[in-house]
Parts: sequence; C-alpha cells; structure tokens
Amino acid sequence: MHTTLSMMSIWLVINALVFVLIMPVDKSAR
Repeated sequence: MHTTLSMMSIWLVINALVFVLIMPVDKSAR
C-alpha cells in the first residue's frame, strides 16, 4: 500500500514536469 502511494505521487510529479516542459514547446511550435 505504501509503495503504491509513493509510486502514484512520483507519477503525478513526473506528469506535472512533462506538462510544464511540453506546453511551452507546443505553443512555440504553432
């Protein structure tokens, strides 16, 4: 259970980083 929680939190952090990194690139590409 604890490992699943940590994995989910890490997954959320990675998703947030990818979102922040990709959004500006997507805007500049247009």
